[in-house]
Amino acid sequence: MKYTLMSSGLFIMFFLSTVWADNGSLGLAEAIRLAESQNADLARSRLERENLEREIALKIRDFLPELELTYSGNRSVTLGAPDSGVKNINLGVQQLLFSGGRELSALRTMKRDLHMKNLTMEDERADLRFQVMQAFVEILKYRKILDLKEKSYTNILSQLEIARKEYQLGETRRLDCLELELEAAGFSIEMEQVRQKLVESRNTLAQLLFYPREKLPELRGRLNENYRGDLYSQSEVPGFLSRLQNLGQINNRELLAMDYQVIHAREQVRDSRLFWLPVIEAQGDFSVSARDFPLSEPSFSLGLTFSFDLPLVPSDLSLRAGQSNPDEYNRTLTAAADLVENLNGLGDLRIARNNLMLKEMEMEEQKRALNFQIQSLTERLSLSGREILIQRKKLDLMEEKLVILEIQLAQGDLTRLEYVESELAYSNERVSLIENLVTLYGIEESLKNLSGFQTEPLQQNGLIL
Repeated sequence: MKYTLMSSGLFIMFFLSTVWADNGSLGLAEAIRLAESQNADLARSRLERENLEREIALKIRDFLPELELTYSGNRSVTLGAPDSGVKNINLGVQQLLFSGGRELSALRTMKRDLHMKNLTMEDERADLRFQVMQAFVEILKYRKILDLKEKSYTNILSQLEIARKEYQLGETRRLDCLELELEAAGFSIEMEQVRQKLVESRNTLAQLLFYPREKLPELRGRLNENYRGDLYSQSEVPGFLSRLQNLGQINNRELLAMDYQVIHAREQVRDSRLFWLPVIEAQGDFSVSARDFPLSEPSFSLGLTFSFDLPLVPSDLSLRAGQSNPDEYNRTLTAAADLVENLNGLGDLRIARNNLMLKEMEMEEQKRALNFQIQSLTERLSLSGREILIQRKKLDLMEEKLVILEIQLAQGDLTRLEYVESELAYSNERVSLIENLVTLYGIEESLKNLSGFQTEPLQQNGLIL
C-alpha cells in the first residue's frame, strides 16, 4: 500500500509537471484530465469493473467439467490372520449437461452488470467533467467581471479627482463630490464581492482537482463575449426538439441502464416459468485398485442426475451403472423428494412479473421525465439566446450614447455624476451579458449530456478562447 501511494504521488507530480511546466498555466482539457486521474469515485469504479471482468472470465468455468483425482490406501491387521488391504486411484468427472438456460442467464446478467458499470462510470466521468467545466468557466467569468469593474472603478476615480479639483475652484458643489464618492464606495464593495466569488470558485476547482488552492496555477483562456452558442443556432430549426428527444431516448445513459434492468427482469420471468425443467448432470468415476502396486483391477461407473427445483416438493432422480470387477455389473436408481420445501417457489413467477411491471413503469416515467427535461432546457435555450441578442443590440446603443454623453460632459451640458451613472450602467450590462453567456453555455452542456447530441468542436467560436 505504501509503495502504491508513492507511485501514485510520483505519477501525479509527473502529470502536473507536463501540464504547466512551460507557461505555468492550466487549460480546461488539462484540468479535466487531472480531475479524472485524482477522483476517488472513478478509481473505485475502475476497480469494481476489473473485479466484474475477472468474475465473468471465471464464470466460464461453470460450463467445463469438474475433475477430481483421489488416492486412498488402507491396511488392516488381524491377530492370527494374514494382513489385508487395498490401494485405489480414482478419477471422477462431473459435467453439467442442461440447466434450463440458468447458467447462460447468469452469465448474461453478469455481462449486463458490466455494461451497467461502464454506463455508471461514464455518468460519473460526465458529471465530473461538467463540474470541472463549470468551476473553470466560473473562474474565467469572475475574472472577466472583475477586470470590467476595475476599469470602471478607475474611470470613477478619474472623474472623482476632476470633480474635487472643480470643487476647489468653486465650479461644482460639495454634494456632487459626495455623490461620486458614494458611487465609488458602492462600486468598491461590488468589486470585493466579485473577488470573494472568484476565491470560492478557485476553491471549488482546487477541490475537484485535489490540489492545494494556494498552489493552483492561473487558468489559461478567456471568455468569448461574441459566443453564439453551439446549439442555439439550431434551436429555431423545425424538428430540433423532436431530434433531441429522439436522441435522448437512444443515448441517455440512465435510460440505457434502466433498459438493462428491464431485460434482466424479463429473464427472471422466463426463468420462473421454466422451474419444472431439471438440471441434468453427468458423472463418471474411473478407478484402478489392487493390494499393492502396480494396480491392476479397473472399475468404472457412469451416472445421470436430474434435479427438479419444484415448489413444495423439490426432487432428485439419480441413475447409475457400472462395473466393479470383470464379473460384476451394477445399476442403481435413486429418487428423493423434500416435502413442503421451496415454499418461495410458489410466488416466484408472480414476484418476477411484478418486478418486470415496476421496471417497465419506472422506465416509461424516466422517458417522460427526460422528454420534459429536454423540452424545458430547449425553451430556456431559446429564451436565453434571444435575450443575449437583445442585450448585444442594447450594448451597441449604450456605447453610442456614451460617446454623445462624453461630448456633452466636455461641453458642460452634463454633470459628472450623470456621466458616471451611464458608464456604470454600460459596465453592468456587459457583466450581465457575460453571466448570460455562461448560463447559455451551461444549458447547452446539460442538453448534450441528456441527449448525447454531438457538435463539431469550433474552438475559435467557443466560449473559452
